[in-house]
Formats: sequence, structure tokens, C-alpha cells
Amino acid sequence: MAIANIVLGVVLSCIVAACVYDVEGNSVSRGLLNRVERYARLRVWLPLGITYALFYATRYNIPAGNTEQVREQFGLTMSDFGTVISFGFWTYAFFAPFAGVLTDRIGGRKGILIATIGCGISNAALGVYFNAIATEYSSLAIFGGLFMINIVFQSLGTASVAKITASLYYPQERGAFSGVFNVLVSSGYYFALGQCPAIVASLGFSYVFIVPAAGFVFMFCVLYVTIPATVKTTSSNSKVSTIQNAKYLFRDIRYMAFLAALMCLCWVRDGFLSWMSAFFAYRAGVAEIGSDEAALLGGAVTFGGMLGSFVCGFISDRFFQSKRIPSVLIFSALQVVFFIALYATNVFPSLFVMLFCGFMLGNYTMISYTVPQDLPADVVATATGILTAAGYCASGLSSTVLSQMSSFIPWFTSILGASIAIPFCILIGVYFSKSKSKKNGPKLVVIGSTWFTMNHDSYPTLQNAGIQDEFYRQRVGSDSMHLWNKKGTAQERINWRLSGVELNAADTDFFKHRSKDPTSYFGHNDKVSPF
Repeated sequence: MAIANIVLGVVLSCIVAACVYDVEGNSVSRGLLNRVERYARLRVWLPLGITYALFYATRYNIPAGNTEQVREQFGLTMSDFGTVISFGFWTYAFFAPFAGVLTDRIGGRKGILIATIGCGISNAALGVYFNAIATEYSSLAIFGGLFMINIVFQSLGTASVAKITASLYYPQERGAFSGVFNVLVSSGYYFALGQCPAIVASLGFSYVFIVPAAGFVFMFCVLYVTIPATVKTTSSNSKVSTIQNAKYLFRDIRYMAFLAALMCLCWVRDGFLSWMSAFFAYRAGVAEIGSDEAALLGGAVTFGGMLGSFVCGFISDRFFQSKRIPSVLIFSALQVVFFIALYATNVFPSLFVMLFCGFMLGNYTMISYTVPQDLPADVVATATGILTAAGYCASGLSSTVLSQMSSFIPWFTSILGASIAIPFCILIGVYFSKSKSKKNGPKLVVIGSTWFTMNHDSYPTLQNAGIQDEFYRQRVGSDSMHLWNKKGTAQERINWRLSGVELNAADTDFFKHRSKDPTSYFGHNDKVSPF
């Protein structure tokens, strides 16, 4: 238990350090916002990060109860626990797109509040069930049903967090912020993998639900106060329908390549995390690993996720001009190397777990979080929902397939194969998107810190375009925003591009915000390109 407390202290210290870096240590942010604005931004995303960590904690806490004592107490089998976990993954996959669409309709603030209190109630129900109702003849249907309800609310919370944070950071900050934010998110892994086994041993299985349920109720109160009612993402003013948003995404070859890569990553992530403890127990020749070993492995996953997410986003922003693909390719190669090392040796397993999870979860953060953030604000939640759905389809499939294995050889080969497939998915997407661009002429619009393929011939080709600028141009239906080939101030660009377009208060606020972004139509540097 002493080791678990030490690791917990280090985790909390990392969270504090990440917050300090965001408001004081990031030179890019200091150049864009003053200190008051940076701390105001922290007040919004810090509670969101803690809530997101609780989502992860209550998504991966089920395996902590998969012990002989708990199974005998409630009449459950190892297969039953695998079934409940699979139910959760498939539920997430099914509801994620609908959650994204709903969030785009009702707004991020309402979405996160509904999700937080919903998760609190469903986890409290699970805790009450296992504490006061369940017997040795426990109902798998009740167990799985309550867990699935919890997951439904989590899918809404995931899309809501993405929608709110999308408006907080400029494109050139998002890589580093995704790392900072996922320092908090990774702490959820530690609660589930490092602390929940100790909670089960000392208090009982029901408390792995009761403790986070209390946390959700508390965070609901905090979020109600800290998320302003007038946050920009609380509603969508876009005239573009959800179906049109989805068409944009499914027509974009690189987005589809990232989607395929994320499916491979989710197979790797959930296949590894679900069977990690069993694998190391098998290697050690014991039935179950001890609480200290669980704390060390949970800490390794957590620290790996924290460091990997931060470094992947940092090098993307600082060394590759906010290009996401180079970072993903580098991390994918190192992910393969350290998974082979982890499997091949018994020396310092926690070190290899940390390194492998660092590169694996760094990749996951970049693809599942940063890439959607680079899309238009009105499509962020839908894009996140589609990615999440695809990823958790792979997670559910991995849980179903790997639960039938009779040795760890299929586990190793499937995770290794999926890891190798990740960079190939990205490279194939890059190749075919370039081929399509050459074939169809200059229809590839450079937007923000990523890309977006335009298939509407009536729209002019735009270079060095801020992604939100392009989406706004479509919303107002203007065909007059041609490439600016002259020098001038941001205000002159606005006047020239939007001549004849009637502006309201929301439009004025939008352009005031965008004029600070160097990748914008209206920014101060027309030569910035994400490629």
C-alpha cells in the first residue's frame, strides 16, 4: 500500500506541473494570451480534465473485481467479467456518433452536465447493487445493463469535452495542450489499474463504483459553476447539417486513414490493458499479481500516458509546425519496438510498460483528440463521435476475440500486427490523398494545422486558410473570399474578404478571435502552411 501511495503522490505532482506549464511555461500561449486569460482558460479545462479522468476510471475499473474472492462472492466467472467489458465497448461504439450529433445540437455545457450526473447515478446504482442486493446468484443482466448506461453517458461526456476545449486553444497550441490535458486523463488509468485493486481488497467490489460516483456528483457542482453559460460552443450557429458534416469527413481520405489507424490503436490499447495483469501474473507463475505490483504497473501505464501524450503533442507543435503525421509515424515505430521488448524480457517490466504505453497512448491522444480539434468547430463533436465509435468497435472486437485465447501467443501477435498496421494506414492515406489532389486539380484546401478536402466546385481554392475561417465562409454562403495576395492588416483582410456580407455581433466576435491566429485568413502571416 505504501508503494501505491507514493505513486499516487507522484501522479498528483505531475498534474500540478502540467497545469503550471499550461499557464506559465508555454511560450506560444504567453505570446497569444495574457496571464489573466490563460488562468481563465485553466478554470474551464481543469474541471473538464478531472471529469474525463473519472470517465476513464469508471470505464476500466471492472477488471479490478475479476478476482477469485469476488467471483465466488457474487457467483460470477472470468467470462462474465469479459462479457460486461465487451458490452461496454460495443455500447460506446454504438452511441458515440449519436452523442456527437446530440452535443453539436445541445452544446458542450449541457452535454457535459448531463453526462456527469448520469455517470454519477449509474455508478451509484452499481455500488448499491453490489453492496446491498447482489448475492452469489448475481444477475449478469443487471451488472451489464447498469455498466452500459454508465458508458452511454460517458460517450456524451467525451463529445462534450472535445467541443468545449476546441474553442479554447489556437491551432499552434493544440498539440501541447492535448498532452497537458491527457496528463489529467491518464490519472484515470491509475485509479482504475493501480488503486481499484487495493479498494477491492480493503473495502469490497462495490466501492470501485461508490467512490467515483461521489466524485461525479462533486464535479457536477464544480462544472455547473466553472463552465460559463455563454461558452462559445454551447450551441451551433452553422447552417451545415449533420449529414453534410459527416459527408465532409467520410470524403476526406486522410480523415479515413486516421480512423483506420485509431481502430488499430484501440485494439492495441484495450487488448493490452485488459490482459496486462494476467500476462505478468502468468510470467511470474502466480494466479494474481499483488497490490504493490498492480500499483507499479498502473503507475507505469499512467506515467507513460502522461509523458507520451505531452511529448507527442509538443514535438508536433514545436518541431513539425503543428503537422500531426510525423509525430504519429515516429511514435508508431517506437511503439512496435518497445512492445517486442516488453514481451521478450522479464527485466524491469514496469519500465517497458511505461515506454510502450507512452508511445501507444501518445499516438492515441494525437489521433483521437488533437486531429478532431483541428477540424471546424461545428464538426468537432461529430468527428470525435465517429472516431470514437470506430475505435470502440475495435475495442469490443478485441475483447471478444482475445477472451477466447488459450495462450498469450495470439495476444502478442494480434497487438504486434495492429501496431505495425498503424503507420501503414497513415502512409496509405497520405499517398492516396496526394494522388487525388493531383488528379482533381487544386481542390485541397489547407486549413489550420491540418487538412480538409473540398468537393464543391463552386467554392474557390483557398490557401493558408484557418479552418474555422473556411467553415464560416461556407456558413454565410460567400464565394468572394479569394486568396489574399497583398500585404495588409488583419482588419483590411476582413474588409476585403467580406465586402457585402452583413455581420452580426457573433460574426464580429468571431473575427476578433481569428485575427490573432497566424494560420487564419485574417492572421498576420499569409505564408504559414501546415504541410
